[in-house]
Amino acid sequence: MKKLVKWFKENINGVSVGVAGLQWVPTASEKNAVRKLLIYLDDRRVICDPPVKPYGVTLSHIENPKWVTSSLIEIRGEITKCLQEADFGDEAYEIIDKLRQVCREWLDQPDSFVIETNRGIRIPSNVTNLDRVRFSFAKGVESLAKLYEVSLPDNLEQLSTRIENQDKVHLDNL
Repeated sequence: MKKLVKWFKENINGVSVGVAGLQWVPTASEKNAVRKLLIYLDDRRVICDPPVKPYGVTLSHIENPKWVTSSLIEIRGEITKCLQEADFGDEAYEIIDKLRQVCREWLDQPDSFVIETNRGIRIPSNVTNLDRVRFSFAKGVESLAKLYEVSLPDNLEQLSTRIENQDKVHLDNL
């Protein structure tokens, strides 16, 4: 009980009576956990590298499906560790958990092959869906950065900018 009272004294910075509400400052551990996660994600090629377009087809720099799978498993593990490090509020937890869900959804896809070009290039269909993963991560990390008032590391900042500048029709198809 003493810990709870101490936490309220240190973190509560506003109370409203009209529509009963409480305002608080995110704890240092939450902010640090988010910062660590953003730094980790900033260095992950599967999320931050721009796709190449040989023959006009997004090949996501012709990702090796085994490497992508391995990387997304590691990312999912790091996200889980982040969720365990701090006691996040509902909004932050929902954003971070959504990133973990994006990893799970990609990993649950079958490795069926499709022909993407008239030149006969065969690409695993789940690799062609990396744009969806990158879009989801860009939106998620952007939301976390705003929520905790932290700046995005360079690669994640570039990813967010690139996603914003992409053709709207393409994003509607994700």
